[in-house]
Amino acid sequence: ADSLSVESLLELLDEESLRKDTALPSPEWSSDHIALLAEFRCKPRIRR
Repeated sequence: ADSLSVESLLELLDEESLRKDTALPSPEWSSDHIALLAEFRCKPRIRR
């Protein structure tokens, strides 16, 4: 929406790691859950 802007994103697993171990959990990544995290900022409203 026009009232939100993305401030930051949590880095995802890199493609090389995902290709090396084709399933999760793996020896390198102990969970089958992948966190999708983002930080947003509410933009000020423009009053007309």
